[in-house]
Amino acid sequence: MEEMFKKALEIPSLANFKNVLVVGPHPDDIEIGAGGFVSRLIKKGYKVTYLICTDGGSGTRDYHVKITDLIKIRKEESLAAAKLMGVAEVYFLDYPDGGIYDTARMSSDISRIIITVKPDLVLCPDPNLSNETHPDHLNVGEATRRSLVAAMYPNSARRHGLEIDESTVLPQGITLGYYYTDRANTIIDLTDEDFMKQVAALKCHQSQMDSSMDMVIGYLKMRGQKLGSTINAPHGEGYFVLAPIHQHCFLEKLS
Repeated sequence: MEEMFKKALEIPSLANFKNVLVVGPHPDDIEIGAGGFVSRLIKKGYKVTYLICTDGGSGTRDYHVKITDLIKIRKEESLAAAKLMGVAEVYFLDYPDGGIYDTARMSSDISRIIITVKPDLVLCPDPNLSNETHPDHLNVGEATRRSLVAAMYPNSARRHGLEIDESTVLPQGITLGYYYTDRANTIIDLTDEDFMKQVAALKCHQSQMDSSMDMVIGYLKMRGQKLGSTINAPHGEGYFVLAPIHQHCFLEKLS
């Protein structure tokens, strides 16, 4: 009996998902956190959609850069990076980067995009990353995980102010995966080509290119090689994955 339950409750392989929504707090987070996996998915001909939740308007230390100018620049950079990767579509919610906003409303907006895209896998930052301090990363991870119920249940969708009717097909059985996580239970095997594509897409974010970005790329290479070595791959990305059955009233630790 125990073995039967273990089989039913297995962590799903991320290789099996063909319609993936990747949610990012800022215009460059998807490339940093999940760029290698996105490259792998698109090489296989699978559909990948981006959802960027904040406008990126605070991503500078320059006192003279106007918020409106930076928002425009970073949106263009996001579209360029997505085009380079071959992403199907990019949605922007334009919440104020590093500002004050309603996370419940953000969750409703994410639900609306999920209903539109109908992904079988949603990726977002881990809202429980123990050393994370950026509120946008924490808010977007939390808003995304809270968005799944409203996206799958019609009355919940209506209570979130989402326009649906009997003809609306709601997604079901959505698997959730966290990038930017320190508790990965799944490692994706990536090639050198995937890593190079990730770096090329990241470099589309020219407004963010300084010595700190060089450090980010160096860290991605180091961490990717370390994770890859555990599964005999050139590079790897770690994710904490929750199948639909794990997302509600599930008390066992997933590792």
